[in-house]
Amino acid sequence: MADGYYFKRMVLRDPAHEPGPDGGVVLLDPAGGGQLPRAESIARAGKWPLVETNEGDPDAEYQCFRTWGAAPGLWMSYLEDLSTRTSVLIVFGPDEADVGELSRRVLLMFSLRSYSREELLSMPGHGDERERIKAVLRAALAMGDTFDEELFSVISSASRDPREMVRVAAAWSTTYLSCPQSLNMLETMARTDPDDQVRHQADDLLAQYR
Repeated sequence: MADGYYFKRMVLRDPAHEPGPDGGVVLLDPAGGGQLPRAESIARAGKWPLVETNEGDPDAEYQCFRTWGAAPGLWMSYLEDLSTRTSVLIVFGPDEADVGELSRRVLLMFSLRSYSREELLSMPGHGDERERIKAVLRAALAMGDTFDEELFSVISSASRDPREMVRVAAAWSTTYLSCPQSLNMLETMARTDPDDQVRHQADDLLAQYR
């Protein structure tokens, strides 16, 4: 709970495979982008008005954000990191039961699958750089504005990963966070990372908060 509101954040799985009408599998086009069309279909089905969008804003270059009004005092947001196509649905409102019920209905009725907390806290092996990068962004989107020590440990450990691009992802993930721990991590990276590119990336991100 934050500022009188309850939040349910559901980090969505990549829809690489979907069940077909005959029980088989339909392979989705991987070039089709993220899951915004699915979020929009949920809103259309419920006739929910769009109440906020970042379309046309400077940050639309790297993230997609939409919020719909599901009912009086109840909203659903969609947030996607465009570089990794990692996305989260966020249901929020002042009533915990309403938030939980809408979250359950959305997942069930639209056959969406979200990552479990155990999966969000795990990190793929060092051999799969791309999946490690996505795991960092998943942890950040799952955490959002409320500090979570276990989720942040995924990001913090990635900031010390032997692979440069995983460390860059850790720095970048702080754009979705609002905790002092993320700024402390950036300051450490800007001072001590062995790679010039990573240090510059961390310092550029820090400059946005100064």
